[in-house]
Order: sequence, then C-alpha cells, then structure tokens
Amino acid sequence: MASKGKARKKSRRAKSLDLEAIGLVLLSAGIFLLGLLIPSLPTGELGRNLRQALLAPIAWGAYALPWPLLALGGVFLLRRNPKAWPRMLTGYLVLVIGLWLALVLAAPAHSGVWGRVLRTYLTGVVGWLAYLPIFVIITLGLELILAWRPGRIVQTTAVRMVQLFRVTLVGAWQARKRAKARAALHADIALLRRALGELDRDLSALASLYPGSAELEKWRQQAAASRKRLTAADPEILEDVQADAGAWQGAIADFARDRAGELSLHIEAEGLPDFEGWLREIKAQLDDPIVESSRPGRLLDELRKAMALDLTALSARHRRLTRERDATGTTLVTMTPRQLAEASERHQRRLAQHRHI
Repeated sequence: MASKGKARKKSRRAKSLDLEAIGLVLLSAGIFLLGLLIPSLPTGELGRNLRQALLAPIAWGAYALPWPLLALGGVFLLRRNPKAWPRMLTGYLVLVIGLWLALVLAAPAHSGVWGRVLRTYLTGVVGWLAYLPIFVIITLGLELILAWRPGRIVQTTAVRMVQLFRVTLVGAWQARKRAKARAALHADIALLRRALGELDRDLSALASLYPGSAELEKWRQQAAASRKRLTAADPEILEDVQADAGAWQGAIADFARDRAGELSLHIEAEGLPDFEGWLREIKAQLDDPIVESSRPGRLLDELRKAMALDLTALSARHRRLTRERDATGTTLVTMTPRQLAEASERHQRRLAQHRHI
C-alpha cells in the first residue's frame, strides 16, 4: 500500500512539473512575440525581419497572437489546468478572425496583404453582404468565450430587429393614421368655418328683410361664438358645432321660404293698372298731326312730337320693369337669403320708378 501511494505522488509531481514546463514555454513564446511586435524594442535585424514577416500578411491581426500564449502560460505556470481553456482559446481565435475580417472590409489598408487580396474577392462576390457572415463569426467567438449556446447572439439580435421593425412599422402606421385624422379634422373645421361665415352673411341679409328681429341677432351672436370655439376644436366640439350649424341652416331656409312667398305677392302687385290701355289712348291722340301752317300750329305740332317721344320712352321703361319683375318672380323659390335681400331692394327701386312713371 505504501508503495502505491508513493507511486501516485511521483505521478502527480511529474504532471505538475510537465504543466509548469509547458506554461514556461508558452509564456516565453508570448513574451518573445510581444517583444518582436513592439517597434521600440531593440530586436536587431533578425527581429525586424520577423516582425515584418508577421505584420505584412495580416498587419494589426498579428498583435492578437501573443495574448493567448501569455494567458495560458501564466495559468499553467501557476499549476492550474482549467477545463474551459480549449473552449476559451477557440472562442478567442474565432473572435480575432472575425474582427480581422471586419478590418479587411472596413479598413483594408490596415489588414495586410492577405486582407487586401481577400477584400477584393469578398466585395467582388457578395458586396456589402460580406458583413453578415463576419458578424456571425464575431458573435460565435463571443459565445464560445462566454459559454453561451451557439447562435444565441444572432438569434437575439434577429428577434430584436424584427421587434424593432414591427414597432417602427406600427408606429409609422399609427402616426400616419393620426396625421390623416388630424388633417381630416382640420379640413372639416375649415369647411365648417366657411359654412358659418356664409351663415352669418345669410343672417345679416335676413336682418335687412326682418329689421328689429331679436332672434336673428341672437343667432348671429351664437354663430360668432361657435366660430371662436373652432379655434381649438376637437371631434366632440366639431360635431356639436356642425349640429348647431345644421339647425341654423334649416331655420334660415324656412325664413327664406316665407320671405320668398311674401315677396312674390309684392312683386306680382308691381306695375301701373291698365298702363298699356292708357298708353294706347294717349298714343292715338298724339298720332293726329296738326296741319295748321301758322306759328302756333307749328309749335303745337312740335310739342305733340316731343310728347310722343316721351311716351315711347315711358313705354320702354315700363316694359323693362315688367321684364325684370317677371324674371325675378320665376327665380324666387331657389334664391338664398342674400339673393332675396337683393331682390327686395330691386323691388323697392322698381316701385320708385313706377311712381316716377
């Protein structure tokens, strides 16, 4: 039994001595490579040639080579042999390769001869899509170092991008929907403002037809208040004002219809009774010439002719007034309140002209 225990101790001592030796070799190699890559250190002609041989193919990628040797050498030198070092070393190398490939595409002048040649091939075949496999390589290296499931970063990134795209798309659609609703609201407000302006002008015309009407003045004040409410209107205020405007328009239509009926009766009563018969009678009298050759006779005949001309002018004026009356009477039903007010004014002017006739 004692002999077996001594054998195990010798075996463990041998293994520890071998691990220390490997760590010392790796640490020395890492220090040597690091010294070669630092230009400020005096390495002689051989060192410069070796540094050039390392930097020429991969350029800045060569500075990633000493660090795993230094790290593993230090760990082995401390008589530690972690089980995860192969995985972490593989992940580190994959990560370095991915970063170097990214440098090849982004800054080929700093990626060495191999990098420039490789970039020409990559960009010529797939173009900017070459960044996608490089991203996968970099994430795979990180996943190996962190002991994550392979593809976890890519999957998470893809899910996040899809979610971001979905959120962006939904947000853009909602923003467009809100903008359309806001534009429709502003358009409705503008149309309603215009309708209220027309309403106010109709109420003003009705006020001239119905002077002293307190109800019409009250409506004008309410219409002005409704226009002020539209300054900061929302859909509820807009709907309320539209309802009020519809009610006012209906009432104005009733007023206009009543006034059109009254005005139609007044217009039908226009004119001079039996004016045409009077014209014929006077014209028959003036048509008889005065044949006396004396001076009084000639003067009377000239007066007869002048009166005949005046009679013709009166007849033309009467016919024109009659045509205007008949044209107005046929369109009263379709007139707006403002048109009715203008028709009433024309009716009063025709009455004055009839009195003058």
